[in-house]
Amino acid sequence: MTIPNTLAALAAALALLAGAAHAQPIGPDSGEQSVTLLGTPFQVSTYRPPNCVPRMVLAVFHGNDRDAGPHRKVSRGIADTYCAVVVAPRFEKQQFSDAAFSLGGVVDNGALVPPGKRTIDYVAPLIAWARGAVGQPALPFALLGHSGGAQLVNRVAAYVPLDARRFVIANPSTWVLPNLEPAPYGFGNIVAPADAEKAIRAYLARPIVVVLGEKDTGNGALAMNREAVAQGENRLMRGRNTFALAERVAREHKWPFGWKKLEVPNIGHDFSNMLESRQTLEAFR
Repeated sequence: MTIPNTLAALAAALALLAGAAHAQPIGPDSGEQSVTLLGTPFQVSTYRPPNCVPRMVLAVFHGNDRDAGPHRKVSRGIADTYCAVVVAPRFEKQQFSDAAFSLGGVVDNGALVPPGKRTIDYVAPLIAWARGAVGQPALPFALLGHSGGAQLVNRVAAYVPLDARRFVIANPSTWVLPNLEPAPYGFGNIVAPADAEKAIRAYLARPIVVVLGEKDTGNGALAMNREAVAQGENRLMRGRNTFALAERVAREHKWPFGWKKLEVPNIGHDFSNMLESRQTLEAFR
């Protein structure tokens, strides 16, 4: 790590700690909070089950419709089952374009964005704020995203060393592949060649749950750039192909493989039915 990046990381950590120390408590049931993360204001929709001591923070990421409140609402079943505090941040389009949001903000016009300035870098401060607002600084956490939010969670799992209990990735349009394709579709350019194998091995060992709607075979808002099309003809096939590739790479190298795949019958590209499905609920067991 370079000295400027070290200083930036230190500054971010200090800001993170200060934000957590002054966090307004997340009260029972549904709520809204204005939170500043790394100098950027966010509206965060929250839900805290009223009759249990929190056992997990569940960060829920909306799609490109930016509908954080409805995503919070349909995550309540998961929260009630596992006594999880839901935090669903809204990424405003004026600050985060669709590409900068869903692809993690790791590349801008073909150039890598430095750590500390990427969309994926807001997730760690979000978790720190939520833990402070709950009053449990070591509370386990999980990430859940659908569609554009699933693409974001996938980039977090690939490029950020977070110790989430689960990364639940539902119906994304594109994936990070365990190969040297250029970021944000692989590990090319984002890590030094000497570190690529270590990064891919860590990615394959993460507790990632791939959740796919068996009828998510349309092309509405489907990414159709060259890299996306190479992953498959629709979201269902792209998810199956990525999982199969990840499983094969781990097996061939005899690496630990932490991924699971769950498919939801009779459901297409529908965040409400996906997040309320039995399969998504089981992804957190």
